[in-house]
Amino acid sequence: MLREEQVDLLALCRIPAVNWHLIAREARRPGGLDRLRAGTLTESSRTAEEAAFQLRKGLVNLDTLRAQVRAAVEPAMREGVRLTTVLDEDYPLNLRMIFNLPPFLFFRGSLRADDDARSV
Repeated sequence: MLREEQVDLLALCRIPAVNWHLIAREARRPGGLDRLRAGTLTESSRTAEEAAFQLRKGLVNLDTLRAQVRAAVEPAMREGVRLTTVLDEDYPLNLRMIFNLPPFLFFRGSLRADDDARSV
């Protein structure tokens, strides 16, 4: 079952013109998901300023985006597809180390701690 944090992270990724890597970096920071929900970012660059503008513009549709996420992801999860996000404990450690980390991964099977040494 999807947690609200996961739904919100994926919904934020559906906002057009907002870089997913920027969302992932911000979400990992303390209070990051709350800042994203408020349309603010801690990064300061021209890209981040534009992203914050687009984020605020897209947040008016957050409930619709959440519904779209649930409609797309929940059927896949019933079929055995799993999800991990930068907010989750099982998100691969080696991916946490890169600057442009993906905000989420869909996978089948399970993620094990020793997987980090051999794969993503």
